[in-house]
Amino acid sequence: MALSADRAYPAASGARWEDLPRPHVAVDTAVLTVRLDADSSRRDCVQVLLIDDTVRERMLPGGFLLTGETLEEAARRVLLAKTGLRSRQLEQLRTFDNPERDTRGRVLSVGHLDVVRYDDLVESITELNDAHPERQLVLEDVDEFLEDPRSLPYDHALIVATAVARLRADAQVRANPFGLIRDGFTLREFRRVHEAINPELGLSKDTLVQRYRDEFEPLTDEPISDGSRGRPARRFRWRTAEERDDALRRRARRSPSRDFRYSTASSRTDRKTAGPQNDATGLAEDIDMEALQEMVELFKLQSAVRRPPTDFLRWLRDADSASNQSV
Repeated sequence: MALSADRAYPAASGARWEDLPRPHVAVDTAVLTVRLDADSSRRDCVQVLLIDDTVRERMLPGGFLLTGETLEEAARRVLLAKTGLRSRQLEQLRTFDNPERDTRGRVLSVGHLDVVRYDDLVESITELNDAHPERQLVLEDVDEFLEDPRSLPYDHALIVATAVARLRADAQVRANPFGLIRDGFTLREFRRVHEAINPELGLSKDTLVQRYRDEFEPLTDEPISDGSRGRPARRFRWRTAEERDDALRRRARRSPSRDFRYSTASSRTDRKTAGPQNDATGLAEDIDMEALQEMVELFKLQSAVRRPPTDFLRWLRDADSASNQSV
């Protein structure tokens, strides 16, 4: 679509480099955490760190890109200056470029995500709030900002929503999303963190343990009491990458290997006609398990960056069907 005369590209009329429009570039970071309620008076939830001063509205910690800085350097500088946090796992989300997002002029914002354990974040907030009472750091539940995109200025609610979606995607493919769960956790704490991030997932403790059984192991053979009433809970620690590989190899040796082949279009039609069956029947025997594992890894990668995963075998059948149609 052609631009109107008043919005035509300046270079087309022979404009010089210095005459081109120069929008400002900002960096805004959504710092997320998961709060587990100690006495069950409130529900577990994901929270976001906001700056609340007496002059302006609540907002994400953010600032402008300076000459000679990369976006990551700017985001780290601003986060340290405004919150006292030294990010260890800063992740760039995307650019937010609504022309009307800032009333002060044309400002592009590059949103970032940082995820911090709750106790570490509260400690940093307390220290900074004591030092700067005129500008308070607060933790707020993300639900309000997911429901109303106008609840924060400068498209910050949209940045929060994008950050939460990224955290949820990571939690669906990783046992310990962004390292939120420390060593010494109980299975109940493990499930509560995942339920707080993905409240609609509805996974039982047994399902989570089965899915991630190679990721952790008991700290000791005997349960350790945490001082609460009732039977003491067993505590666990995360395995290292080498320990996970060893656990996978041991389980592979115990389980007989099977080969698979893709089902034909006619057999898929027959299954639909016959009614619902087990998802595993979507694959018959003839494909090497190594190739299937590559598909699993591709599925996890696509799930993490584009959409939350559903059922792998159903996804695999859909991908195969689309491939056959394109041919």
